Amino acid sequence: MSTPSVSASAAKPQRLASLRQTLYQWSERFGDWRLGIDTRGLVVPDDFGDGADGCHAYLGLSYRVLPRVLSHAPVQPGRDVFIDIGSGLGRVVFQAAASLPLKRAIGVEFSPGLHARAQANLASALPRLRCKQVSLHQGDARHYAIPDDATIIFFFMPFGPQILGPVLDNIRESLRRAPRELTILYAYPSYGAVPLHIMLPERPWLRAEPELSISSGLRLAVARIDAAA
Repeated sequence: MSTPSVSASAAKPQRLASLRQTLYQWSERFGDWRLGIDTRGLVVPDDFGDGADGCHAYLGLSYRVLPRVLSHAPVQPGRDVFIDIGSGLGRVVFQAAASLPLKRAIGVEFSPGLHARAQANLASALPRLRCKQVSLHQGDARHYAIPDDATIIFFFMPFGPQILGPVLDNIRESLRRAPRELTILYAYPSYGAVPLHIMLPERPWLRAEPELSISSGLRLAVARIDAAA
């Protein structure tokens, strides 16, 4: 008996899935090539080194959705300072510095290995960046003093609430020292990550906006300073 052939209707979803994957891989390669960097790949917390409890795996935010995420950052040319907490290999920092008229762009990363690779990426990317004032810092985000001119702070689900809470409190301390407008952008997979909104009831100084669907598997929580609080 001959083996039944796969029908055209059954094969079509497989072809579409294969095409989507090919387009995604091409977009990732092109995005890195354009900036002269290498930020692809998954790095798990076991490879971060000692003290990585509470950290999540590193995976660069897709180049296809990055412009949509950054479009929610209100930028005035030469005024705004962008920080990526959990910056990994630097993709978001470099993309922000390449596409936005920032005063400064900063990355903060716990893993010494990721930080070293991000430093190499910065050396390659810097001539192609619109904003030349880019710095990368290695260390525990809970101990990083938020600069008093920071106005946009980005997270791509880098760690759990036991780290996010103290980081938000550090942001509050910076705002006490230097009151100003500030926006938090928190991207997270829509299948069960801890969103920023869970942390907000105890922090009335932040005003949450409606969450946004950035892609089929990604959401964006946006919070801004609540002047009334």
